[in-house]
Amino acid sequence: MKIINLSIFEPNSLKVTFRYYQFQPKCNNMVWRNASLSFLWIMCLLCCQKTDNRPTISFEIQKMGLNVELKGIVTDRENQVEGAEIHWGDDDISYLSKADLSSFIKKHQYNLPGTYTITIKLLSLTEIIGTDSIVVDLNYSETSFANIQNEFLTKKENELTILTINLHTYQETEQNQKLYMVADVIGKLDVDFVAFQECAQNRNAPISSGALRIDNMAIKITEIINKKYKQKYNMVWDWAHYGWQIYEEGVCVISKHELLEHEARLVSAASSKNDITSRKVIFGGYRWKNVQFNIFSAHLHWRVSAEDEEQNNQIKAVKKMATEKEKSNSNVVSMVCGDFNGNPTSAFPYSEGYNTMVNNGEYTDTFLEKNPDANTTPPNSKYFTVGGSLPGRIDYIFLKKNDRIKVKASQIIFTENVIGTVSDHYGVLTKIEMN
Repeated sequence: MKIINLSIFEPNSLKVTFRYYQFQPKCNNMVWRNASLSFLWIMCLLCCQKTDNRPTISFEIQKMGLNVELKGIVTDRENQVEGAEIHWGDDDISYLSKADLSSFIKKHQYNLPGTYTITIKLLSLTEIIGTDSIVVDLNYSETSFANIQNEFLTKKENELTILTINLHTYQETEQNQKLYMVADVIGKLDVDFVAFQECAQNRNAPISSGALRIDNMAIKITEIINKKYKQKYNMVWDWAHYGWQIYEEGVCVISKHELLEHEARLVSAASSKNDITSRKVIFGGYRWKNVQFNIFSAHLHWRVSAEDEEQNNQIKAVKKMATEKEKSNSNVVSMVCGDFNGNPTSAFPYSEGYNTMVNNGEYTDTFLEKNPDANTTPPNSKYFTVGGSLPGRIDYIFLKKNDRIKVKASQIIFTENVIGTVSDHYGVLTKIEMN
């Protein structure tokens, strides 16, 4: 009989010694020796094997556009974990308490498309005791055109499309996604002229050029169109007053056609940037074939009392400007677009502004031409372009009468059912045919 001592070290450096009494059987010595050593090695491994009680993370990711939902569970058999951090990869961090760890759901919204590494860190009282991560690729949700009228999905050589939309001065959640939706509509539908109101930029943002700052909403929209649709849009923009104290709130026209001339003009009695009644209209003159299109974007003040004539005077000033701009060119088409803050179905005198625009037959309400019951009372909510406490139809595309032009289609878009909302206003989309 032989006595054999075999020493091994466990992972924590504890020395373990096995004493093995080897009896010599009457058989081949080499076979017996190999079998004995194999048995001994197996026993050593079994004795040294330890249960892994380190905390673990199990999670799954759901993506929708720039939104991510993270669902997970932390298993912590030895009660080591006191909390956790979720690093979203864009400098934002979410925190989980100890009570959250058994089952958690966290949502995060990214500002821009890109590739992000999401990392979960498990924390004891003194250190990080576990991590896991996943890489996600995010992009804007694609826009649905399911309920756009078929007339807008194709365009003939002699047809043009015009859009007006109040952008709501950076007051929207998922703001960049909504700017993408606006850009997608313009690019996909090949819109010729776009009038923006509440087209804002932060007063503290760096200057891009002239009076334009790098976060100007129209700049962002035109950059998306150019990147996705390889179509450049020029823009004219100016502002009249501050919105929410920090935004230079302006009006704008963008177009893919050649810009010939432009002007911004004050149309209100007030002129202070700190006065919300201070209003400007922006004008752009564009070449289309041998015709000049004069496009005006206006954001006019609402009537505050029965005696208040400010809104009515602003509309008269816009019409006067449009007439002046026609004098330089006999072959011209004028369109006045925007948020007029006046509802045709309101009781007089609150409907006076709308009537000042159309009553003498000089201008056509293009939406009304294709939807003749839009001004009936009581008003039908399907024709509203703004909701809230004072809902109504207050956004328009007015066409100065021209025998060569026919209105082909007009639709309210950027609603819950058409494209999706991008603002507290809906947009108006009109197609015209030039004969």
